[in-house]
Amino acid sequence: MVNVHLVLPFPPRDLNPNARPDRYEKAALIRDYRGQCKVDALVARNRKTIALKAPVKAWVTFVCAGQLWDQDNATASLKAMWDGIVDSGLIPGDSPDLLHVETEVIKGDKASVLVRLEGS
Repeated sequence: MVNVHLVLPFPPRDLNPNARPDRYEKAALIRDYRGQCKVDALVARNRKTIALKAPVKAWVTFVCAGQLWDQDNATASLKAMWDGIVDSGLIPGDSPDLLHVETEVIKGDKASVLVRLEGS
């Protein structure tokens, strides 16, 4: 088994499903967040030497510095993150047959998203 640990930026507040941003603003936020997560995953891949094979197990810790996010909203706000990780080639896809995710939301000093991936 291969384990990869990522420390990713906290998603923009407007990616929370309860937010109601302008659609163009939201599209730009999604594009930027997805791109940042792709770059961070590429760094974790160690110059394209790691590519996890399905099924991949993932444990996500959503660290909130302020008010705790509802777990369902936190999970939904991470769609762009998963797309960025898939874009990096680290995981083969984010469909349920390829990726199994467990999520928790905790309070911390610095807002971030901690991801542990395990695959072969």
